[in-house]
Amino acid sequence: HRAEITNTELALTEIIMESLERYSSKIAQQKLSIDFTFDRHFYINSDGYLVSIIVTNLLSNALKYSNPGGVVKIILSEDDEGVTCSFIDLGIGIAEADLDKIFDQFFRSQATEHRDIKGTGLGLSLAKRLCDLLSISLTVTSKPGKGTTATLLFPKN
Repeated sequence: HRAEITNTELALTEIIMESLERYSSKIAQQKLSIDFTFDRHFYINSDGYLVSIIVTNLLSNALKYSNPGGVVKIILSEDDEGVTCSFIDLGIGIAEADLDKIFDQFFRSQATEHRDIKGTGLGLSLAKRLCDLLSISLTVTSKPGKGTTATLLFPKN
């Protein structure tokens, strides 16, 4: 039984704000700064519930892998292709050898080196699956020790 996908016009900015609110105590605990400014709302046509899960997963990862006192940037832009949303952390990063595995279920990059970081390894695999379902492109780039950028492209329909 497949759940129906309900596409409606969504303000992506509001979905991100809700996710940030959900993690406000974690952000405060880790003394992270969130750099998220926008001069207008960015609208996308998609399934609000599923987009919210994707955004929450990517934000959760950016927070989880940031160093205490670090900055997480969220950048929104729009061009002819659609709306782009990037989550940028300056945290521990992902080893190049692991980058092609990050969407695999249960895979966690350098899990043994970072035992203090909790997770199932399902976040990115779920986010990727939902992105595929909604025709959203998800790309992740990373440099060990420098951080990770996860970018969503919501295509114009």
